[in-house]
Amino acid sequence: NPRYSVLTGAQADGSRARHWGDPWHFALARIVTACRAHGLRAIDGPFGDVGDPDGYRASCLRASALGFEGKWAIHPSQAPLANEVFSWSESYATSVFASTGAVRDAVLHALAHGAAGALSAGLHHARAEIGAGYCTFNGLALGALAAIDAGAATVGILDVDAHNGGGTFSILGSNPQVRFADVSVNSYDQWSPTADRHHRVTVDMADDYLEAVEKALAHLEGVDLVIHNAGMDPHEGCGTGGKHGINNAVLAERETLVAQWLQRTGTPAAFALAGGYRGWGLDLDGIIDLHMLTVDAFAGLGR
Repeated sequence: NPRYSVLTGAQADGSRARHWGDPWHFALARIVTACRAHGLRAIDGPFGDVGDPDGYRASCLRASALGFEGKWAIHPSQAPLANEVFSWSESYATSVFASTGAVRDAVLHALAHGAAGALSAGLHHARAEIGAGYCTFNGLALGALAAIDAGAATVGILDVDAHNGGGTFSILGSNPQVRFADVSVNSYDQWSPTADRHHRVTVDMADDYLEAVEKALAHLEGVDLVIHNAGMDPHEGCGTGGKHGINNAVLAERETLVAQWLQRTGTPAAFALAGGYRGWGLDLDGIIDLHMLTVDAFAGLGR
């Protein structure tokens, strides 16, 4: 990671060296993991040499690469450097707004025409106040609220990403107009149902996966719109969250199952692509092929 390094102190000639070995790496990574597990924001501690702006900035970059969301500033000169590292750039903010807006637009198009999709990902872990788990802004929540504002009485969120959609639930779980159907294969970002409109299951065996998706769809029967978070990271070759036995054929059948249910029930729907990561058995071309399963399945829907 080009952002992750340790900057040494200055030599007699003023030169400094960067090293990628860091004795604090394990401890800092554990802090971030513990914070994420308990819904806390990880903030890195102080950098003592207030006269070393380059060292402070390098420390900020290292913390950011590990997942910290900020860093102490113990001198006024450090605050602008921390803001520079931990704030979104204008170009990044523009891309996030475009990606999230695509979900909103897909939802509104689906309400009018029956089906649509957004080539967006990085959504369902984000909370109202902060991003999390590679997710910057929760487009699923935005899309659901946009649908309700447009007149939908009930919106169903079908989340079949490998990981749970705890961020979406934290925003919309108390909304009586939103129904949840969350099928995961990994416990990350797990949430607990608090009402009959909430359905969540973590599948342990690949043989049970498609049946779990069928039950999730049945839970959404009667909603005015489905937002389909079509994660492909349950794939057994995926480096983050994959489940052995869930292969291309299983995921193809999943997408066909969803599309046939939508067609049979006449339910408008919009999809977002969601998770998909390179791993031991999945390269970038393979991920694209998997996401095309969703695009192809939805191509025959709508009007």
